[in-house]
Amino acid sequence: MSLFCLVHGSTQNASGWAMLVPELQGRGHRAICVNLPTDEPEASGTRYAQVIAEALQNSTEAPTVASPRADN
Repeated sequence: MSLFCLVHGSTQNASGWAMLVPELQGRGHRAICVNLPTDEPEASGTRYAQVIAEALQNSTEAPTVASPRADN
């Protein structure tokens, strides 16, 4: 099956995926929930990408990356 890398928005945390992870696992998928460094005000997109890459460093699968979208 697939590996899903779940990335929260800048005003959230990884617990926002708590209801989705069991659904993915129940269908045979794996999920990694990344906690972005939202407590680091100076963190840039590059820092966020570094955290995501570190979370995936031991994976041999190509992940599907998911992130929420907020429409105003």
